[in-house]
Amino acid sequence: MSIILSHFNTRIGPRIFLSAPRSLNSEIFKTTIPPLMDLYDGFFIHIFEDYKCANLPFYIENEENLRGRQELLLLSFIMDLNNDLNVEMAKEILEQIVSEIKDVKDVYKAFRSNDINANNRPFFKIQEIINKSYNTIRPTIEALKKAEVKYQTLFNSARDAILLIDRDSTKIIDVNQECINLLSKKKENIIGENFEDIFQIKGNSSLFNELIKLCTNNKRDYITFSYKSPIKTLVHVELNASQIQIADKVVIQCIMRDVSQRVESEEKLRESEEKYRLITENAYDLIAVLNMKLEHDFINESRYKEILGYSKEDIIGKSVLGFMHPEDIKKAILNRKIALKGDQPPGSTVRIKDKDGRWKWVEARSRTFKDSNGDLKGITIARDITERMKFEQKMNEALDLSDFLKNLLAHDMGNVLNNIKASTQLMQISKDKPLNSINLEELFHTIENQLERGKSLISNVRKFSELDDLDATTKIIDAKLLIEEGIELIKVRFQGKNIEIKSEIPNQTLKIIGGDLLIDAFENVLLNSVIHNNKENIQIWLKVKKIQENGINYVRIEFIDNGIGITDERKDLIFKRGYKKDRNRQTH
Repeated sequence: MSIILSHFNTRIGPRIFLSAPRSLNSEIFKTTIPPLMDLYDGFFIHIFEDYKCANLPFYIENEENLRGRQELLLLSFIMDLNNDLNVEMAKEILEQIVSEIKDVKDVYKAFRSNDINANNRPFFKIQEIINKSYNTIRPTIEALKKAEVKYQTLFNSARDAILLIDRDSTKIIDVNQECINLLSKKKENIIGENFEDIFQIKGNSSLFNELIKLCTNNKRDYITFSYKSPIKTLVHVELNASQIQIADKVVIQCIMRDVSQRVESEEKLRESEEKYRLITENAYDLIAVLNMKLEHDFINESRYKEILGYSKEDIIGKSVLGFMHPEDIKKAILNRKIALKGDQPPGSTVRIKDKDGRWKWVEARSRTFKDSNGDLKGITIARDITERMKFEQKMNEALDLSDFLKNLLAHDMGNVLNNIKASTQLMQISKDKPLNSINLEELFHTIENQLERGKSLISNVRKFSELDDLDATTKIIDAKLLIEEGIELIKVRFQGKNIEIKSEIPNQTLKIIGGDLLIDAFENVLLNSVIHNNKENIQIWLKVKKIQENGINYVRIEFIDNGIGITDERKDLIFKRGYKKDRNRQTH
């Protein structure tokens, strides 16, 4: 390996100016290399005798306005002909050296005739660059040679078939022993042949185009194709391709593997899966295969789309826990523990969220099995029972409401009748005895209150029983007008009582969202403030103000009275019979 810098001297013509190694004194180099600078303008390869050289002509500016203000030079990189020379690498090396030479201060002074002395710093700087480049590149080239030996060793001993193709001509330039075995042909019958001819796909360049795509794709992709072998009916090949540079050629390296056995097994499996698919896709229930991480490996997509709105892309690889109601997750985890012990988990009823965010009830049964790899899996068959659960819920709600109304009538109406009965008995006992007018008036007042209480009770029971038939939609309501209407109804209803109602209501309109029963709620609260009050002067305070919680605006309405109130025991009884946990456990 040598590096030569040639210079065009206006008096004696082209000559070798510097070389590395310095001992280089071959007459063939002197007569062959320098004259090349007159033949080419840019980078070029030249072959002569037993040598191959890469060359790069260039100019430097002569600031002393001598010889046309430019110096013509040629930098050459020479190797033995039997050594592969990577063209791109050679060009890059030459461009780097030229760049360093041009950066030398007063570089043009190095080329003055008869001025090569110790004071000619540019000359010695260029000489240093040439020598340094030679000493740097030489071990690199040696390392490349060793790498080539290693590559050839790996190439020939690889267990995969390797085939090298000239990209421009599509002809095969080398194969290893495994490739010879795969193609069932002699090496001399493969080298030089067209790639498409070897695989008997003449006239169809689609496979070669796929190779080109693989070379430009950074992903580790494969293509699979089939061809007829001289000794086999059909061979299935898996191929990966990459593009490499060998000397001045762009080569496609194909790594191939005979996957016939795998393809045949996959075909049999595909036939089996097709039968399985026909069964699952036509089943009425949801069918899923889960791994022991509770992740979906398979679903019957048509039923999942119809019932839950999910496609395979939405489900496969994701945990079933991500679709389950938080209260039901424990059931799934418990069933997994049972399966890991080798037992079959029991059936369970759980809620699954559909694609629109609604909860659907399913009745699921699971069984475990081992797949072809010996991995434990679970197959789950689930039936949509949402409508059945809704019906059962309505039945329970109807029974709860029936029990509530029955208890309400039995208890509260009993109290009303008992109070009236007690008052009439007192009047019966006192009819022949002197009774002051105040006591008689109190008895009438008690009977009147109890009758009003009974009337209100019957009205409330009727409204409770008709809740399902009422329009449950909400609308914008003026709360101020609604409160004033409730106050007016109480005053009209209890004209004989001394009722004082004080209110603190903002002057502006109070717009709220409510339903048709809101006025009944206001009236009931005010009514209870009057009925359950034994004071001569009944006082009621209403405090209304706007508040904000969690960024949402509300109107707070507070009712205060001077009545007897409701004991804590009474509150417990009211809420115990009026609220059923199971009824409102879920929302569909």
